[in-house]
Amino acid sequence: MKLTVNGADCTADLGTTPAQPDVADSARRLQQPADEAAYLDELIRQLQQRNVVNLEPFHAPRRPGGLGSLLAKVRTKLWRLLRYQHEHVTAQQNDINQLLAAALEFEHRAHQCDVAELTKRIEELERKLAAQ
Repeated sequence: MKLTVNGADCTADLGTTPAQPDVADSARRLQQPADEAAYLDELIRQLQQRNVVNLEPFHAPRRPGGLGSLLAKVRTKLWRLLRYQHEHVTAQQNDINQLLAAALEFEHRAHQCDVAELTKRIEELERKLAAQ
């Protein structure tokens, strides 16, 4: 990819395209955390990375020979007809996924704040009890 800004080549400033995380690696990372809080932090991080449906084209395998060529052409025509509807539904799903990921993150942060507040109150009550 080449990036040009005001006629100047800024391709070097672009950096590398972030690779999609590997599913097996993601599963391994979810097994590593020692406690529930670390697990939830990792889960929220992965949800933020993977909350969109990929629309990039992919190679569909085809049968060899004339029948395979004909079926590939029919499939290509059908895909061109259905692509708009597919992208529309995919865009809606991406919006829902992003909202759900944000809601889960918000709920997780609120839960962390509640736990910290309750821990603080318990420590305060224990100090008062020990002082009596």
